[in-house]
Amino acid sequence: MKKLILACTLGFAGIGYVQAQAETLLEKHELIVVEHQEDPLASVATFLEGMELTSPVMILTEIAAKAVAFVEARSLFADTPFSEVPEAPPALVYSCLAITGLRRKCGPKPGGNKRLYIAPVEYFQDIEFPVYADAVAGEITGPIPLISTPSAKKFIEIQAAYDTTKWGFASKGKSGNQSFEQNITFDFYGIDKDSVALVARLLNTPCVIIARGNNNTNYFVGSLDVPLEFEINSDSGSKGSDPQKITFTAKNDGFMFPVIPLASTATFAIDPLPAVA
Repeated sequence: MKKLILACTLGFAGIGYVQAQAETLLEKHELIVVEHQEDPLASVATFLEGMELTSPVMILTEIAAKAVAFVEARSLFADTPFSEVPEAPPALVYSCLAITGLRRKCGPKPGGNKRLYIAPVEYFQDIEFPVYADAVAGEITGPIPLISTPSAKKFIEIQAAYDTTKWGFASKGKSGNQSFEQNITFDFYGIDKDSVALVARLLNTPCVIIARGNNNTNYFVGSLDVPLEFEINSDSGSKGSDPQKITFTAKNDGFMFPVIPLASTATFAIDPLPAVA
């Protein structure tokens, strides 16, 4: 039987989530969880050296994925200790994946976004999130790793002007050196004490954003390792029919994944909007 080893690392959504998702597979004896350690590859190596492997092994997680190449390229099932296998090139983490077909889907696919949630990166646990494995799976399924102690951190909501919020991603570079850029932009109408206070607080504040599309899907823009950086512009308008507005643009590049949808299981806390004055 194929054994699937899931190495739980600092970059894989947290041990609690992995254990919860693993219960069904454990019952079928298809999954073995390697406990979370400082050095994930060492954790996997220690585990493998103590096993008598007679079948193919697949190792998931962004950091430990290099071991997949080891399994294919080296006699891991013979007498070679895992720790003595030379390190594979980092590019193997993001390559050599099988691709699948993409079927055209029926039904409406509305564009646009109706909700916007923002959180500074210091509101989060010190882990890598999201990770390449989330993108390969097609969605983020674990809870968003906000700090819970000493006080629980939450996303704030911004009610952007209608029909002004849009995000995107683009792959750049030549094959072998490609990465993604991610960006999001939205307008807020009115320049008053509340909007000016937000602008001031976002200066030099790297963030991540969750946008809820008009299709009711949440999308995670940015990452904790490569946060979004804001560029903010205002426009007073030149006449009464012009909008007085602030345009927020947040972007960064060097991502190893595009903007990723959130599954319904990917929960996060939100600070209530201030009461209407």
